[in-house]
Parts: sequence; structure tokens; C-alpha cells
Amino acid sequence: MLEGIRFLVNSTKNREEIKKDYEQTLEQLGFDIPQDHFIPGEDKENIIAFIEGKKAKQLPKMNLVLNINYYYTHGTVPMPIMIQLLGTLLDNAIDTKTTKPVLVDMAVTSAILEISVSNASEKKSPTEISRMFKEGVTTKEGVRGFGLANLKQTVEQYRGEVVVSCVYNEAYKSYYLTFKVLIKS
Repeated sequence: MLEGIRFLVNSTKNREEIKKDYEQTLEQLGFDIPQDHFIPGEDKENIIAFIEGKKAKQLPKMNLVLNINYYYTHGTVPMPIMIQLLGTLLDNAIDTKTTKPVLVDMAVTSAILEISVSNASEKKSPTEISRMFKEGVTTKEGVRGFGLANLKQTVEQYRGEVVVSCVYNEAYKSYYLTFKVLIKS
């Protein structure tokens, strides 16, 4: 599939044709393609649209507090990888079905990529937090539990780190579990 997409991108001049063929390929593989409204060249707005689209599809009533700052293309992490990391963190927060706000902070410069997603949680011990990154560990049924393990592996490939904390958030009267990705160029 990736070879086919690479061929398409490198051999087709019409952007709309590339988009149509790409989405048909994803649909053929069983992906549900949301009707996002991205604007070429507007990275910050497109990241916000991605987040809002994911929320609308998975849990429309969830309250998100966004702080997205996109200043410049990161020196080593391409946009698809950024979106993969952000998507994994969002999926985990959305899966909690919390009624309290989910806090999403993102800062991108040429030298720094920082993504932080926080959601209300029961208090977690360092052992519980460490266990979340083990492949196959999940709170849901079925063959799952690969998202955080893959996220950590991807972040480490870019010589970054994932920092997790669980501290009491006075404003929301709850413990908040925060996953923070930091990658420097």
C-alpha cells in the first residue's frame, strides 16, 4: 500500500486526484474517512481541525481545552509522525470517556516538538504509569494495548522522551494524567 501511495504522489500532478485515490485506498483497507476540511499550508488550523474531527467522530460531547502553537516545521519530525503521536494521545484520553475537560497543548518550532494531553484520572502510582507502556496492556477488551508502546518506540526513534505524571488539578477537582512528548531537533 505504501509503495502504491508513494507511486501516486510522485507520478500524479493533480492534487485532487491524489487525494481521491488516497482516500479510496484507505477506505478499501477499512478506514472510515472523516470529511475534514483542511487548508493547504495552514498547519495550526489543520491540526485543530484534526483534533476536532477526532473528537466529533469518537466523543462529540467531550470538552477539549486546546492550546496549539505551530510556529515552524520541526527539523526532524515530519507532520504525519506528529499527527500519529497526537492521535495516539488523543485516542487514549477520549477512551477514558471523562466528563471533565481534556487538555491538549502542542508547541512546534524548528527545534522543539512538544505535545501534552491530560485527562481526568484516578490517582496513578509510578508502577501503574510504567505498566501503561507495556505492549498488550489495555483497559479494554480484545487485542489492543499497542498505542502507547508504539508511541514510546516512535518518540525514542527521534531521540525524544515521553514523560507521564498524575497530579491533582485544583481547577477541575480531580487528578489529571498527563502524557507529554518532547522531541528536540
